Parts: sequence; C-alpha cells; structure tokens
Amino acid sequence: MSSSFRNPARLRVVRLAAASAITCVAGPALAASDWIFDPRVELGAVYDDNYRLTDQPGQEIDVTGAELDAALGMRMEGTRSKLGITPRVASSYFPNQSSENHTDYYLDALAERHTQRVISAFAASFADESVVSSELAAADFTGIDLGQSASGDSGLVTIRNRRRLITANPSLQFDWTERRHLNFDLQYLDASYDQQIVEQVGYKDYAASAGMKWDVSQRHTFSLTLVGDRYSPNTTNPDTNTGGLSLEWRTSPSQIRTYYVRVGARHSDRNATATQAEISATNFNGGIGAAWQLQTTRFVIDALRSTSPSSSGVVVNRDELRFRLTRVFQPRFSGFITVRGIKTHNLDDNSLDPVRDRKYATGSTGFEWRTTRQISLHGSYEYRWQEFENTPTDARSNGVFLSLVYEPRRLD
Repeated sequence: MSSSFRNPARLRVVRLAAASAITCVAGPALAASDWIFDPRVELGAVYDDNYRLTDQPGQEIDVTGAELDAALGMRMEGTRSKLGITPRVASSYFPNQSSENHTDYYLDALAERHTQRVISAFAASFADESVVSSELAAADFTGIDLGQSASGDSGLVTIRNRRRLITANPSLQFDWTERRHLNFDLQYLDASYDQQIVEQVGYKDYAASAGMKWDVSQRHTFSLTLVGDRYSPNTTNPDTNTGGLSLEWRTSPSQIRTYYVRVGARHSDRNATATQAEISATNFNGGIGAAWQLQTTRFVIDALRSTSPSSSGVVVNRDELRFRLTRVFQPRFSGFITVRGIKTHNLDDNSLDPVRDRKYATGSTGFEWRTTRQISLHGSYEYRWQEFENTPTDARSNGVFLSLVYEPRRLD
C-alpha cells in the first residue's frame, strides 16, 4: 500500500476541506436531486519498448502485459447547481517485468452553483501515481481546455518513484452588468514524492487571479487578468514570487469554431542563497489557438507559454504545442492523430540553477470502433522522444495499445 494511505490525518483534512467547500457551493440546491452514475471500464493489452524512457543505450526496459482503467462518475444536477465526483483506479500488470507493475489512484470532484448574477465553483483532485504516469505527459490532452496551461511534469522516470498531488481551485464569476463580468480564482497545489531527488522535488504552489471580461458582442469577448503566485519547494531553497498581467481576446464566430489570442508577462523574484543565484526576471506569457467542431471532424491546435511551478525545485518557463485531429469515417468507426511538444527552461538564462532544459515530444494515432453503443474497441500507437540539456543521447520509445471499453450509459 502506498504511503499516501498511511497518513490518515492529512487525508482527513483534505476530505473535510473538500466536502465543506462542495457543500457550501452546491449542497442546498441539490438536496432533492438524484445521483446519476456513469461507470467506465477499459481492459487492454500494452507493449512498450522503452517504458522508462531511458537515454542509456542497452538499458531500455520493454514491457508486455495488461492494463485496467476503471472509473465511476457520480453526479447530481439541479436547476441551478451540479455536483460531480469521480473515483478512478488504473493498474498495470507486466508478467515479463513484474517490478514495473503499479496501481494508481485518482479522485476528482467539482461543484457549481448559479444564481442570477453569480457563478461559484469548487474543483478538487487527488492523485497517487507512479512517476511513469505523472511525469510523462500523454499525447492526448483530454481534460485540458483550449488555452489552459499545464505544469508539474519533469520527464524524469528512470528512477522508480511515486507522486501524490492534491489540488483545490475555488472560483467565482460576478456579472457586474450584462456585458461586464468579474472573475476571481484561487488555486492550491501540493505535490510530494516518496523519494525526493534532484529534479524531482515536492512543492506547494499558491496562486490567485482577478480579472474583468467584456462581452464585446455575442460572440467576441475581451478579458484583462491580474495574477499572483508563490512557489514553495520542499527544500531549504527560498520561495519564488511571481506576478503578472494578461490580455485575452476570444471569439466564436459560429457554434463550431473558437479562436483565442492571449498576451502577457510574468515577473518572478527569488532571494539568493549559498547555492542559488538571485532571480529577478520578466518573461513573456501568452498563447494562440483554435478549435473546430465539424459534423465529422474535430480539430484543435494550441500554442502557449506559461511561467509554471515544476518538480525541478524551481519555477520554469514552459512552451507547449498541442494538436488533435479526430475524424469520423463511419457512424461506428473513427480515427485520430494527436501531437504534443513541451520545452521547459530556466526563467533566467544566467541563473546557476542546476535545472536542465528539457525537450519532450509525443504523438499518437489510432482508432475507435463501436461494436455496440456501450462497447468499443480502441487501438493506438504512441511515440515518445525526450532530450535533456548536456546529455550525449536522447531517449525514444514506441508503444502499442489495444483495449475494450465498456460504458453502459454512453449516449453518443
């Protein structure tokens, strides 16, 4: 049993805080609602010729085995509120490499409440997972919205380790007028590892933002957002404080197309120590992207830069490119292509931080065949490539997946 389940006091605090926030946000309006259950079970076969993505020739670990991914979505929906809770378990079994067997645990919760002028929400999540799952971003970026930044993954998976991640995100939107809206967001993030090693350091991150959004027209919006962030690594190193401003224009000229452009800057400060230099750096943040939802084709492309917390023990600049194309060829058969590229580097090129620049790219292509409304067959091939600064070689892997998915309440 993983160490996260041996700390009941910590889990009780997290559960109590999440339950209290969810009850305050959505509880009163959902008292008479019924629960809706959306189970999903996926059982499949997997092969990977470099499972831990090592860059040392001859040290690759190839795995062949089975994976089980089971989730139970539970939700209640009222006229003004909704509540959702989803526990999930993902387990891998490799007869040829039993040391690589692992089971990951997840819990996601979301509560929303709408009144005439206010939308309040609270999102929380918990993950206890192998670093193979947490530190290598998947090619398919399901659950990440257009323009939404990601953070935290380091790419270091050659050492067996586990990460626990707790997040909490309350937010509020107040309709000042019919066309002007005030937005407030808070975010707490707590990451920890069984083993704390170089470039895999636990940390806490506290972020807050406040902004105003203008509805220029029915389909065009403009927003101005102020952000602040404090990054606190679980080491003796000092905190990093970040503040900034962003401007965003977003438009949906039709129900099937959405575009956005965001520009901004973040200024970061950190005190000097005996081993780390002082940092006072300003970096560009922004993004540009588009999403099309046609009858048989779905297309997303997104390019963005963020100043983000990381498990490297410092705040980094993160450049990311995402692309997804899904095509329905027949009513029961569809295919997809996804590509994702990530580059992380120091805030200050002159810094003495021992963090190596990282380049990571992954792509996947595959299909879904719906044998019935509830059962489908999935197959895919995924390629991964990674290179760290000042290393003589890069790392590559090839993975093949074939699985059956059972979703008894699937309607589409």
